Amino acid sequence: MFKLKLLFTLLILLSIASSTYSKTATEKSIFVVGSTSAGQLFDSLEQSFYNKTGYKLIVRAIGSNKGVIAVAEGVSDVGIISRFLTPAEQNRFPQLAQITIAQDAIVFITNEKNKQKSLRRQDIIKMYTSNDPIWPATGNKALLLSKNLGHGTLDSFIDFFGLDSVLSPDGQGLLFKPAGINFLYSKNKTVPNDRINQAIAYTSREPNALAFESMGAFTRFMANKQDIRSKLLNFEGIPVLKDGKLNLDYPVKRPLNILINHQKSAGVDALIAYLQSDEAKEIIEQHNFIAVN
Repeated sequence: MFKLKLLFTLLILLSIASSTYSKTATEKSIFVVGSTSAGQLFDSLEQSFYNKTGYKLIVRAIGSNKGVIAVAEGVSDVGIISRFLTPAEQNRFPQLAQITIAQDAIVFITNEKNKQKSLRRQDIIKMYTSNDPIWPATGNKALLLSKNLGHGTLDSFIDFFGLDSVLSPDGQGLLFKPAGINFLYSKNKTVPNDRINQAIAYTSREPNALAFESMGAFTRFMANKQDIRSKLLNFEGIPVLKDGKLNLDYPVKRPLNILINHQKSAGVDALIAYLQSDEAKEIIEQHNFIAVN
């Protein structure tokens, strides 16, 4: 079922891409598909890149897994993923190369009224694998959110915390367990989300909600919003931000990679060179990502 949905999505993307290219026949365009965590970053890079190269970026942020398939199947010129390719993906798509452009943090979001200030690694594992998750500081029942299947943020989360996830039998949420073949899945179904605005809306409304999200996506969403009642939790006592920027000591980080086909175009070469420029790195850091040299 998931593969059928993915194929359907890519067919829609292909029609969008064809339509977009036909409408911009006089323009040089680069079609970029992938991570929702990095989608707004590439939107911000678009004008600067166009001014320097004359190439227009057309960005579709629909998830890392779809980004892999899109570039591998030739639907897009570039993929964006908020993780590394898995060994299975590397074996399946040997024509793909991955280039790390930044690091992003996975942050933990709750309601501003929640008395919890910090979570430990073991707290998060226990909450997501428990049948009845509670907040350590208060004992209140925790309402857990999770990124949906197909998102690099979910893949990075379960890898970092040593978990497995599966779609619930009714298809309405995810279940978690410790990684391995001998553990049982929790009976507690998480609330799935695909976009940062869904996580913020839920945690602003529910005092005992917990979500994990991209710091870059959180930063851009909060920049121009008012009446938001969500806050970031420390992890192991370490704050996410230091002097207004992503704290280099914050440990829950993962890579942002672009994917390219070995038979890349001149436009893709121009994008790779641009992403290594000081101007691009400044924009990357404005999104609270850590630029990589």
